[in-house]
Amino acid sequence: MIYKSSIIALFASFICLGAYIRLPVGMTVIVFQNVLCIFFALILGGKIGILPTLLWLCAGLIGFPVFAGGQSGFVALFAQWGGFYLGYLLGAIIVVLIVKKPRVDESKSLKKNIRLILAFIAGMIVMYIPGVAWYGFYAAKNSFINSSVQALVNSVVVAMVPCLIADLIKMILFIPIAIKFRPIVAQYLYEQIEKE
Repeated sequence: MIYKSSIIALFASFICLGAYIRLPVGMTVIVFQNVLCIFFALILGGKIGILPTLLWLCAGLIGFPVFAGGQSGFVALFAQWGGFYLGYLLGAIIVVLIVKKPRVDESKSLKKNIRLILAFIAGMIVMYIPGVAWYGFYAAKNSFINSSVQALVNSVVVAMVPCLIADLIKMILFIPIAIKFRPIVAQYLYEQIEKE
C-alpha cells in the first residue's frame, strides 16, 4: 500500500512540475501537464490510473501553486484555462477505461499496443472538450466576443489550434515510452501489491 501511494505521489509531483514547463504561443500557452496526466493514466492503468491527476487537481484546488504558471485555487479553475484542468481528469478517466490494468506480457501484443495508442489519442481529444468549451464561455461572459458562435470559433482558434502540433509531438514522444513502461509497472507495482 505504501509502495502504491508513493508511486501515485511521485507521478502527481511530476504533473505539478509540468506546470512550470510552458511555452507561450500567441494568446495560449503550451504546457506539459496535459500529456503527463494522460501518460501516467496510461502506464498505471486500472483503478489507480487517475489518482496522480486527481491528487494534482486536489492539491491545486486547496491552494498549492501547481496549475499552469503557478496558479492555484478555485479562482484558477474558473479562469479562462480552468476547463482544461477538468479536461485533464476526464482524459485520464477515458484512458483508464480503455486500457485497464497493465500486464507483464502486453508489449508483445500488437493489438494491445494499438489500443494503448488509441487510448492516448482519445484521452488527449477528450481533454480539449471542457477546455475549449469553458474558454469560449469565459470569452463570451467577459465580453471578449458578442455571440456564442464567435466565442466557440475563437476558443478553437486560440485554445486548441496552436496546441495541436505540440500535442502531436508530445504524443509521438510519450506513446513509445508508455508502451515500454507498462510491463515494468505491471511487474513492480501490481505484482508487488498482490504479494502484500
